[in-house]
Amino acid sequence: MDPDPGTWWLRNAPLREVPAALGKPDPAAALRQWRRSWPRQEEALSLLVRDELFTFVTYDETAYYWLSARTTQVAFLDQWRYDPPIPAYQAA
Repeated sequence: MDPDPGTWWLRNAPLREVPAALGKPDPAAALRQWRRSWPRQEEALSLLVRDELFTFVTYDETAYYWLSARTTQVAFLDQWRYDPPIPAYQAA
């Protein structure tokens, strides 16, 4: 999606805001609205705490955007380790 137009790191970017067409769905605005809504975030957290699936669906004229999350349990988390990638070749 697109970032919030007021985002500090976009201050000097050569961008311009394109107003949403009246009556047309705006999925990025819907996602930003969800992010700013504490009750809706609390609802999502409540679902995750109960080990239920959280979904957020929005759409525009071309696609549906589906955000979903579910809690997972990872066994043997303390045994995970980082294995650095093996280089394709080593310089001589």
